[in-house]
Amino acid sequence: MNETIGKLVESTKGRDNGKIYMIYSSTSKSVTLVDGDARRIVNPKVKNIKHIKFLDMQSDIIKNKILDNRKVFDSEIYSFIKNFKINEKKEEPYIVKKINFVYEKS
Repeated sequence: MNETIGKLVESTKGRDNGKIYMIYSSTSKSVTLVDGDARRIVNPKVKNIKHIKFLDMQSDIIKNKILDNRKVFDSEIYSFIKNFKINEKKEEPYIVKKINFVYEKS
């Protein structure tokens, strides 16, 4: 399961629904997730693989550090996820429709 290390995922079940994490390690049925903020490397979140959605982003630098047993900082993971969120918002702008209501007196 080394191909999934370093990929970004989105939680689809639980209290953390919609939160973005990075896969730090994985087994056949579960993954350990970190976000560099609330879930740091020393306290990762273990989640069932059925309860996540894979996103189209992976950090090869962080993946190689993890596989080579080199030090990975929480700040690196946090920055990578933050940049992903910023770039994701630029591609899909938020549009607000203005609706006018007319009230008639009876």
